[in-house]
This record gives sequence, structure tokens and C-alpha cells, in this order.
Amino acid sequence: MIYHSSIDNLKVSIICNKVSDWNSMSFDKIFANNRKREAVESRYLIFYFMKRHTNLSFDAVGRVGKACGINKEYNHATVMHACKWVRDRVSVEKMFRFQIEKYNTQIENSLHQNVELDDMQKYPEYLNELIQCLNERKEHKEIILIAMYLRKLRDESSTVNTQKNPRMEMV
Repeated sequence: MIYHSSIDNLKVSIICNKVSDWNSMSFDKIFANNRKREAVESRYLIFYFMKRHTNLSFDAVGRVGKACGINKEYNHATVMHACKWVRDRVSVEKMFRFQIEKYNTQIENSLHQNVELDDMQKYPEYLNELIQCLNERKEHKEIILIAMYLRKLRDESSTVNTQKNPRMEMV
């Protein structure tokens, strides 16, 4: 298990998948051992949103690479620098501030939609197995499978919420 609670693991998974989708980058590229601007910004956003939406320490946030199946850990000082970098850039650049606010609301909506996933009775049996594989970090392919399945659950939950009353009534 990467983090102590399954809720933290779920939050980390949601945040990593969101940032990966926004930037159209795989986890391999985000956590690659390079200094390309796109990869660095994506890593910094993951660190920032993890610190903002979880109660994890800077050191625990630095272990996010392992949660994504990459054998890479980051120092707590790197995570602190990333959070400061995002905060400083938000205070200076209006477009970046707007983008971060938009991303933040998307993450919060995803977290609120997936709150019911905390109840283990609502998990499908195979989702429990996938989460167990993620916690044991057996193979990178299983992590990709979990990400795909969580995206599918997210999409299904958003369509279910919008179709509560399919009939339109006349006033």
C-alpha cells in the first residue's frame, strides 16, 4: 500500500489521472528523469493538488511516483518548491490562476462524485482486486488498467447523475 488509507490512494489516483488527461502525458513522461517544462509543470501540479486535497506530508507526497508505478521518489524539499512555484505563479499570472481554479473545481467534483467509493460494499469485486494490485505495485499494466477503469466509473457516474429524471414534465 502506498498511502495508509484507501481514500488517500483514491484521491491520488484521481489527481494523477486528471493532470495526465489535461496535459495529454503518460505517467512515464510526467515522472521521467528529465527537466522538460511540460513534465516539470505536470509533476508540480500533481504535487500541488495532492498537498491541497489530502492531509499527506510533503515526504508522502514525494512518493507519488511509486503510486503511479514509477520507481521514483522526490525529496520533501522538491514538493515544497513545487507548491511554492504554483502559488507564486498563480499570484502573478491571471490565465494560470484561471486554469488552476478550473482544474481545482474539476478535481473537487471528481472527489465528491467518488465519495461513495469509500464504502467497500459498493465496490465491484474486480475493482477491489485492481486496487489491491495497485497497492502491491505488481506491474505497470495493472495501474493503467485501474486508471482506465476509474475513468470509466467517473464517466458512468456523471451520466447517471445527469439522467436522474429522463422525462421532461410540462409546467
